[in-house]
Amino acid sequence: MRILLSWIAFNNDLEINEKTGKLGGPTLQILRSENFDVLHLFSSNGEGQKKASRLKLHVEENRREFGVKKIELEYLQLNSPADYQVLWKKFPQYIEQILSKYDRNDLEIFISLSAGTTAMSSTWMMMVGTGQLKATLLNAQINKETGYESLEVVDAGIYPFVREIKDKIDRDLGLVQKFSSAAMRRIYEELTILTRNTRRPILLLGETGTGKTTLAIQLHQMSGKPENSYQKAECGEFRGADLNIVKSQLFGHVKGAYTGADKETSGMLAEANGGTLFLDEIGDIPMEVQRLLIDVVESKTFRKLGSQDMHQSDFQLLCATNRDIDEMLKNNTLSQDFYYRISSYPYLIPPLRERPEDIPVILEDLLETPHYQSLVFEEMVSEELVRCLQKSSLPRNIRDVQKILDHFVLQSQMPEPHSLSSKEIHEYFEENREPTQDDNFSETILKSFSQWQQTSYAKRGEKWRDTVLDVALKDLVGSPEYKKRKGGLNFSKLATSLGVDQKTIKSRLEKKEHIPGESFYENY
Repeated sequence: MRILLSWIAFNNDLEINEKTGKLGGPTLQILRSENFDVLHLFSSNGEGQKKASRLKLHVEENRREFGVKKIELEYLQLNSPADYQVLWKKFPQYIEQILSKYDRNDLEIFISLSAGTTAMSSTWMMMVGTGQLKATLLNAQINKETGYESLEVVDAGIYPFVREIKDKIDRDLGLVQKFSSAAMRRIYEELTILTRNTRRPILLLGETGTGKTTLAIQLHQMSGKPENSYQKAECGEFRGADLNIVKSQLFGHVKGAYTGADKETSGMLAEANGGTLFLDEIGDIPMEVQRLLIDVVESKTFRKLGSQDMHQSDFQLLCATNRDIDEMLKNNTLSQDFYYRISSYPYLIPPLRERPEDIPVILEDLLETPHYQSLVFEEMVSEELVRCLQKSSLPRNIRDVQKILDHFVLQSQMPEPHSLSSKEIHEYFEENREPTQDDNFSETILKSFSQWQQTSYAKRGEKWRDTVLDVALKDLVGSPEYKKRKGGLNFSKLATSLGVDQKTIKSRLEKKEHIPGESFYENY
């Protein structure tokens, strides 16, 4: 059984070969050159699906010309054709599901490297080069001057460093593209650059449970620093502790530095040399400990307790807190000097309610941890769980997701182990109902409407509906989601999203174009 696996070549398949006059492209070229029992043809979006269907129809209508008995159309949705995260995480699983239908003892697998994006081709090479998939790599070539077509067998052995490359890109591009929200992607992209190019302190802000600690660990991993050079200090543990003990934890001590110090220790700063020092919940750090760290943060030099010798540590400082920085500064629980030294690059991690599109990724990561591996859902129920979570307020963010999963772990074992049903999911959210994001939004709208007459907009005679529409438009017209391929706004999609007609949208935008400083869509 000979199987060919290939992406649809969106730009090249079904293009006419000017020299031969035939429909060409890498997929048809391989099918003309070799015989296969089945072609599994992959696409990643609606347009790709349409093109794959047309190619299948063309082959079926011209069977004598092509050496394939059957074509199966496959679909894997990607955020973009270069979505390494989905490709490297889900595509191998998808391929395994396809191949599980065949007898592996009677199976020859071939892969078309010529079709698809660089990300798609590199995924094939990674799978074959790392031994994950045993297959022959085919590369269709064409001489543009003569139109001559040829087929090259690519030796996977020419990629001796493929595993090293994969690991590196997984750490960098993979983590950046892991999230769907633009906010988290931007944060990961910028922090990845910072941790590779500066040792200046980074401050992670955000509500409890937004993933600040996880982000700190991932940043250390992405930086390429030694694994054992990551040091984490829980600042709350410094409260009420003997100052000598705190100094010993941070700076180390020499033998005899204090009662009970029977041997010399290195301390966190020395252990973090060349790596990362993470101060978690700096909102809990006592003022006297802040004073200890002020000079160290800037100079990277310190003395061990009981010693006069100076030591150097080249560490990257990461700090995190869920407290209100302005409030702490105002109440003098956070020193101005200390704050200025740790906040060279402050980043606010958004709560889950502001980025519900990231919940599927977070849920998937949690379900892969040992604690939740026994949790099984009936078909499609996990998607229902995602929808319920996305509507929830989740005030404690990821911790609330964990709390809900903890409940389902228990429920899935009672009265005996079973897969959770859609009914059980809905019953839990109904019984534990709290205000959803929709409820909060409705309440805000009602409150705004009741106070409308007191605003400057109302006093200028502007209508409430038009102003809300203007605010929405100002945000949406800059989004790539509402732009056409060749530029310009997709008025049809805007109208559908906002629930108004295209004429109204164009009218509001044109009105703003005539007000200085109010241009919404210049150059569109």
